[in-house]
Amino acid sequence: MPYFHSILFLFIPNRGEYIVVRVFISILICAWSTLSFAGYSYLGVSTEHLYYSEQYVIQGLAFRTSVSVDSPVLVSGGLHDINEKFSFSINVSSTLSPGDVEEKLLFDDQAIVDINGTDNVHVNKYSVAMAKTQTLLHYRLTPKFEILAGVGFDLHIFKRFGWSTQLQERSVVVDGVTVQSLVILTSDTEARLLELPTGAVEQTIFSMDGLLGVGYDSGNITDNDWRFYGTALVGKSLIRTIENTLYPDVQFEGTGGSRYSTNFGVSHKIFKGAHFGVEGYYSKISRSEESVQGVIAAKSETEIIRLTFSFMWKLD
Repeated sequence: MPYFHSILFLFIPNRGEYIVVRVFISILICAWSTLSFAGYSYLGVSTEHLYYSEQYVIQGLAFRTSVSVDSPVLVSGGLHDINEKFSFSINVSSTLSPGDVEEKLLFDDQAIVDINGTDNVHVNKYSVAMAKTQTLLHYRLTPKFEILAGVGFDLHIFKRFGWSTQLQERSVVVDGVTVQSLVILTSDTEARLLELPTGAVEQTIFSMDGLLGVGYDSGNITDNDWRFYGTALVGKSLIRTIENTLYPDVQFEGTGGSRYSTNFGVSHKIFKGAHFGVEGYYSKISRSEESVQGVIAAKSETEIIRLTFSFMWKLD
């Protein structure tokens, strides 16, 4: 089947020189699918706004961070009929050029009293690249309303770099060795040591989620001047792994958390068998805190808002 490329994408990193490979495969397979199936294929570009937040505890102190990033995204896929009742869809998206923004790590504890008049622990640069593949089976309850079930594969790669601090640096002796470390004074005058990373830190999250939801589709693009469609999905992680370059020997595995997404789109006929469409998309992924060998993977939330412009076709 043509869309085996969705599985192949899991093994092609979404970075640097591999971006061209991913784009080429998307275009090639979308073109191939028009020769083999009913339905339609699509290719588009999207402006994506991502909001990411974390909460965790280090050395008994609570910290939080949040960041918003805007990036261009390539989308591709299609909807294909199996019979009168069933069809299936494949939807793929990939970050084209990751943006980077300033991120602040903040204290989430009112007991902190000596932080130079601010609650900033440190500031760093942050960027994220994502690859998402969603495969759904559609069952038509009526000609326009559907029950949806399937799986979603997500790969998120976060990078943090360019570290700087708002806190006081002091020389301290640790196991007989003098090191530069951050000193945090709490209200009870107890000193807490906190060391910042150096260089770039990369975190990779891979997940496979089970999906269930409902959909609406007003009709095919061959026989209609206008098409309206939308979906609402809820999901649960079946497999999730988290790796961080700070802890190369530690891999987090867990399925705590939830996800949901919704989208609505409209398209208009350009010529017979081709539509131009606009689609709005929103998703939220919540992940629970995990701990392995004393190392914590933070509780986090990822929200995505996307506006997509796409070309849809079914050329006989």
